[in-house]
Order: sequence, then structure tokens, then C-alpha cells
Amino acid sequence: MADLPVGRFVPSPGITVDRSGTSVLIVGQMELSGPEATSIRADSVERSINDMWTRTFKDGFVITCKIHVSYRGPGTSAGASTQITAEKTAGPSHVRPAIHGRAMILNANESDAFTWTPAHEFGHILGMKDRYSESIVSKIKSLWGGRRSTTVQSGYDKNLMGVVNGSLESKNVADIIAENEPSAYWKNDDDYIVSWVGSHSVAELAKLPTAEKLRAIWILQGGWISGDDLQAMGKICGVVKTTTEAASLRRGINLLIFSDIGQRTSMRVFLSKMP
Repeated sequence: MADLPVGRFVPSPGITVDRSGTSVLIVGQMELSGPEATSIRADSVERSINDMWTRTFKDGFVITCKIHVSYRGPGTSAGASTQITAEKTAGPSHVRPAIHGRAMILNANESDAFTWTPAHEFGHILGMKDRYSESIVSKIKSLWGGRRSTTVQSGYDKNLMGVVNGSLESKNVADIIAENEPSAYWKNDDDYIVSWVGSHSVAELAKLPTAEKLRAIWILQGGWISGDDLQAMGKICGVVKTTTEAASLRRGINLLIFSDIGQRTSMRVFLSKMP
């Protein structure tokens, strides 16, 4: 059994994942708010996540989760934490992109909205994907309260990311690593790169080979360049420590394609701070 690489990443505001050897530690803060939120339900969500995501497996993998979920009442401002909204809605509970991370939506119409479901959705907060496929017809039915029909991925028939009331397995620990490392999507998806760069530490970003940093720059400057694309490029430039790597990145950045003068100026500042 090979050890997992040591590292840290922040998948969503207020949540930190530390990896060392075969161990993973998850700590952080979340806030529950919305028309169906209560302090009792916040406690239930906290127990659901921590109980499911704390395990020691026979193959040596260990995962420990220490998440605190606080209740945020009406009229109060969100803190620097991952947000959970409790409401009654037509669609299923889910995780959606949010500013600087992800947010969880719990549908109070579901019987397990504050028990098993938060543990499953927390997997998505960490960047993990569902391990089942679902037809378009099933998805449409679910919007109107219809019964969903899914096909579970092989090997995940008892897993919390594959079936309702499934459990955490040691393979999920490995999935946390695999799904938070640069993958094939890196080659052609700027949203993936922005998400990965934003959720990982400067130290982890610095470990990427020069070729991977350059590949990310090429994708981010392709097509329409968003503010998030620009900030991701700035973060990549900010971890460069050698003149050789800096020269490679400078050659790969085409300032002429930045039509916005503000973005072009910001990019020049990023480049000037490299060695």
C-alpha cells in the first residue's frame, strides 16, 4: 500500500483538508441558514458529517473529520465559512458553486435531509463526484417530486457517493486525493483550473512541474478571460521561485490577447513580481 502524498487544500471557505501518509484530517466551520434551518438541525448536520467522515479502515487508511456547523439566524450576515441553506424546494439536495468555493443546499422535503444527506453532500464539498449515472428523464422527474432512477458505478454499490444510505469506504480516502489533483480536465477546462488553483495552497501549487503551470496558463488565457481566470494566473505566477521557470511562463503569456486594459495591467504586475 503506497502512502498518500503529504499536502493541504481548502476545498471551500473555512474547511481545510490535510493529508499525511495514509491519514486525512478534515477540520473547519460551516453555517446552516434558511427558512428551514434551526439550531437542532445544525447539530444534526454536524453529527451526520463528522460521524460518517471519521473512520479507521483495516487497510491502514484513517480519516478524521472535525467540522462545526453553527446555526445562522435570519437577517445575519454569512461568516467566512462554507454555507448550508435549508429550504423546501422542488429539486433534490445538492452542492453548487459559490464565491471562492462551494455551498450546500438541503431540501427539507427529503426524509433524510438532516441525517444521511449532509454526509453525502459533504463529499461534493470536498470535490468528490457522484458514483452513479442518471438519465435526463429521471432528473426531470426529480424536479417535480418523482422517483429517481440511477445506475451505480461498479464497486460503489454500498458507498455513500453511489447509493442512498451508503457508507464511507477506504476508497473514498483515495478518491479525495485523486479528485483534488490536476487531472485530464486540466488540459481543456479553465473552470477546473480555477477551482483547483483556488482550493489548493501555495505550497501545493509550487510543487507542480513548470510544464503543468504553463499548461494551466495557456488554458486560462484562451477564449474570454474572466476575473477568476486572471486571479488564477496571478496565483500561479506568485509561486514561481526560479528565473528559469519565470522565463518559461513569461514566454507562454500573451499580453496582446488581454483586451481589458485593467487585466493587462494586473498581468504585467504579476509578471514583474516573478524572479
